[in-house]
Amino acid sequence: MNRIAESLGHEVAKTARVKNIREAFTALALFWEENDLGRMSFQVGNHALIRMKQCYDCTGWRYGFTSVPCSFKTTLLRVALTDMLGCDVRVAEVECCRTGGRGCTFTVTRIPPT
Repeated sequence: MNRIAESLGHEVAKTARVKNIREAFTALALFWEENDLGRMSFQVGNHALIRMKQCYDCTGWRYGFTSVPCSFKTTLLRVALTDMLGCDVRVAEVECCRTGGRGCTFTVTRIPPT
């Protein structure tokens, strides 16, 4: 699944021309909505956050479908943002619908070049 997420992340990034992290998040949210994957919102500041609600896998999980792990979204977001921004990013899920959260929330951190 992670290889599929990586491939999709690269494809999403190819279609987006962005200048900054806010534009990258906007492009991802538009992709998410256009493909009926759920609702995505974001917050940019000292700690960048992506929040997802009504996601395809969260909705399926509530009905007993468990085949798509949350790591799929984490990988897709990491690869797409790394490609769009031209720098490595770390994406970590900090809230999950599968553990009782109202949705899934991810932190996004730029990794400084070494």
